[in-house]
Amino acid sequence: METKYNFIQSVGRALSILEQFQDSRTLGVTTIANRVGIHKSTCFGLIHTLQLLGYIQQDAETGQYCLGLKAFELGQSYISNLDLRTLVRPFLTGLMERLSETVHLVVVEGHRAVYIDKVETMSAMTISSRIGCEAPLHCTGVGKGLLAFMPEEERAAVLSTDLKAYTEFTITDPVALDRHLAEIRALGYAVDDQEREIGLRCVAAPIFNARGQVVAAISVSGPSTRVTQSKAVELAETIVEVTREISRKLGYRA
Repeated sequence: METKYNFIQSVGRALSILEQFQDSRTLGVTTIANRVGIHKSTCFGLIHTLQLLGYIQQDAETGQYCLGLKAFELGQSYISNLDLRTLVRPFLTGLMERLSETVHLVVVEGHRAVYIDKVETMSAMTISSRIGCEAPLHCTGVGKGLLAFMPEEERAAVLSTDLKAYTEFTITDPVALDRHLAEIRALGYAVDDQEREIGLRCVAAPIFNARGQVVAAISVSGPSTRVTQSKAVELAETIVEVTREISRKLGYRA
């Protein structure tokens, strides 16, 4: 006999409050209430509960709220359980040392790319990214590297969403993006040519498991003045070489 459970509104609202901090480090209660779509008094009560539990904390000087230690611990617990991260870490370090650029490891979560590891270059100009942060699939190197090799049905689902324009170079037409993804599959790597952020270029390649499913992507990112278009092609050769080796370790046979 199938059991049906009702949606618990207060739980949904509390989780929605936590989600508001994905793109903002600190927020005021009014802003949170407006974003979640609830009354300020209701929002304050939920925030207070989350604060007592350690998932949100308040800055004594500004009165603004930010994520608490419990939220960080929960996120870290998820990331630490990914065996992929342990396997890939030496390859990330090796790539950074060889290429002198910041290297990321990214997986898919829903319709977003999630950064689960990063090895940062010591060069003067670095990339402002954080482990655990999310990025769109349609306009980032890692995102397109993952999206291109997803099952057709999953790819179509992403293409049917609102493809937000972040810069003048973002591909927002689903038909054009689908053609572009076909080119990525043929090349074996993807390039974010200032599509998410002006002045930033990113090169990425996918990682496959034993079943031939794309499970992650590795990217090398840097300022467009350093990672020129011709340099991106050179980087791609090295990145593909590394991702193929990782895929083999996961049991993938092309």
